[in-house]
Amino acid sequence: MTVKEEKFCLEYVKCGCGSKAATLAGYSQKTARTIASNLLTKVDIQERIKSLKANIAETIGVSAVMIANELKKLAFTNIADTRTSWITLKDFKKLPEEVKAAIAEIHHETKEVDGKKTAMVKIKMHNKVGAIEALNNMLGFNAPSKMQLSGVDGEPIKQNITCEVVFKDYSKPKTS
Repeated sequence: MTVKEEKFCLEYVKCGCGSKAATLAGYSQKTARTIASNLLTKVDIQERIKSLKANIAETIGVSAVMIANELKKLAFTNIADTRTSWITLKDFKKLPEEVKAAIAEIHHETKEVDGKKTAMVKIKMHNKVGAIEALNNMLGFNAPSKMQLSGVDGEPIKQNITCEVVFKDYSKPKTS
């Protein structure tokens, strides 16, 4: 497989459009549709696309370690890491990258305090508890949930279902 064909496969998995993938892979825009059609009939191309789709994490360059590290930043960074005091913020440019990654929102506003306009900055961090829960699940720290799928000794779970059907006799004429 050529370098262009490999690039085509990667782009095709990302966008799902043959002509767009061909153009992004470096083929001529004028012939992209025809080339994409030809490439998609080749067995080695089909197998490579199938492999890339099956290993999507590898295809996009994401690993479990990367995800765990990102969750770690969110879980263990504190709002105090952004401040030198209750009022004074640290210089944003000097914050470590893991602290910046844990910031969900920065909101600037001006409030009047004792007759003077004061610039206020609110910082909202990402959901710490959610990140810890996701990390616990990912690392298997949580106890497994017990789910009963069968009855005693592997027998099916018995269910008592009752249904009452009432038939009306419409064959007799009504008497008044």
